[in-house]
Amino acid sequence: MKLLKNKREMCLLILVSLLLLGVIGNSHVHNRRAKAEYNDLSARLDAINDLLVESDGKSDTLLAKRDYSFDYSWTKASPLIAHAFGAIDGITYTNSLEAFEYNYSLGHRIFEVDFDVTDEGVLILAHDEASWRLETGVSNDVPYTYENYINTPLYDKYTSLDYQDLLQLMVEYPDIYIVTDTKYYDETTVYLQFSQLVRKANAIDPKLLNRIIPQIYCEQMLDWVMDVHPFRSVIYTLYADPSWTLDTVYNFALNTGVKCVTFHYTAATAERIGHWSQAGIIIGAHTNNDRTETQALFDAGVDVVYTDFLIPDQFGT
Repeated sequence: MKLLKNKREMCLLILVSLLLLGVIGNSHVHNRRAKAEYNDLSARLDAINDLLVESDGKSDTLLAKRDYSFDYSWTKASPLIAHAFGAIDGITYTNSLEAFEYNYSLGHRIFEVDFDVTDEGVLILAHDEASWRLETGVSNDVPYTYENYINTPLYDKYTSLDYQDLLQLMVEYPDIYIVTDTKYYDETTVYLQFSQLVRKANAIDPKLLNRIIPQIYCEQMLDWVMDVHPFRSVIYTLYADPSWTLDTVYNFALNTGVKCVTFHYTAATAERIGHWSQAGIIIGAHTNNDRTETQALFDAGVDVVYTDFLIPDQFGT
């Protein structure tokens, strides 16, 4: 169909643009890896096309929303989620190897991880380009390429990781779960990010995807993610959706099976916790580093709390 062809062309145009940015920004950087990413993601778009239907002749929409059957048993692994792999030496947001190893040793088993893409479109573990430059001291005239990212230590001592490294950690540590923070919630970027995420995991071990828990940032994002892969579990994260209300979240959970919701800990009122608990919704709060406040959240009915510094053993499992 013509509309589907246009969507494919738009996605391919974005990928070509990403490649050109890498080439223009640093012509001597080796781009074979980026080109491989482009080819793989391009092929994946054929499958995406099959999931779309023509609506009114002017736009295309996703298939009808489904009631998914999710498994939230992973929330029993720990009352805490280590934010961006947890802090290391008092420093947050590194998503570094050292942060993971340190916080794993403290007992963390659920890790939230930031994802970003380099100029070539390679999936890496970073909050964003601005944060990376702050953490490394790299100036704005140095391209945000994969080679520059992976070879520049964070704060001169911590190891930068890409998504392939994360998958290897999941192989080495089979008891960990990864909560994604992919940040983008436009349809095209969601498809491209999660296609890359799924393809790389399938190449190593498809079962790894059972321990990856996507966070969605709007209701529409659920079907986009699930059309790429039937993930076993999904979290509805509310901070990017200003339109949510007590009842819309309640109804969304009942209609879709997404029964894990997270929001800023200051929004965890007794009314919301009580109302959503009636629907069997697991409630998460982010991000709190005060032990007393976090204990109060648990006492009020919050199930899991994102943290940088707190330790699971302080609260039990």
